[in-house]
Amino acid sequence: MKRLVIDVDKCRLACARACINRKELAEKAGISASTLGTAFRRQGASPATVGKIACALGVDVLDIEWRACGAFRAELRDAAHAAGAAALFSEHHF
Repeated sequence: MKRLVIDVDKCRLACARACINRKELAEKAGISASTLGTAFRRQGASPATVGKIACALGVDVLDIEWRACGAFRAELRDAAHAAGAAALFSEHHF
């Protein structure tokens, strides 16, 4: 499975806008603090995990993903949709 690298600075900014800390983000996303920590250390996360993080932050997954491009966007979109982030996507991104 491909792992995605999130843009940590953009995630921190989104957390600040949402007035939540990393612990609250992990809880809201339904992931462990360890999983979030791994993603924040730029070690990557599954597309579903990135989708959960984006959904918890109320942003489009492409706003926090660092390397999404080309054909992989469809896979990212599908995984994020499965994670419940469907309402955050605009068709113009894909």
